[in-house]
Amino acid sequence: MPQRDILRLHGTQDNAEATQLSPAQVMSATGTMDLQSGDVIITAAGVATITVPAPVAGQDDFKRIKFISTTAQAHILSFGANKLNGNKTSLTWTRATIGQIAEVMAFNGVWIALSFQDAAAFAQYITLA
Repeated sequence: MPQRDILRLHGTQDNAEATQLSPAQVMSATGTMDLQSGDVIITAAGVATITVPAPVAGQDDFKRIKFISTTAQAHILSFGANKLNGNKTSLTWTRATIGQIAEVMAFNGVWIALSFQDAAAFAQYITLA
């Protein structure tokens, strides 16, 4: 599974200096991601199924992951049984466009879907199943 880890630099509130690093991971093919928080950049040329590890209740609470697609594919985020919104297992972009974003937050051992965006039409083309 071709992938690599990167760090993304965040600036301070006034952007005078950049001091905080947050983790990021590039997923260029179907596979399991390594992060429990940060950004996942999906660069797969074809549809990729990204397996998202379940968060640990109490330990991972309030951690967030932002998924960003850089390819025009209907990628799938796969979660364990009942690990997405308490009773879902996957999040699928139902429209293949570049710039799609989904963000999840961990709470009590479950990922909660917070936002879905599409560069062309925000929140119009995502299905939870």
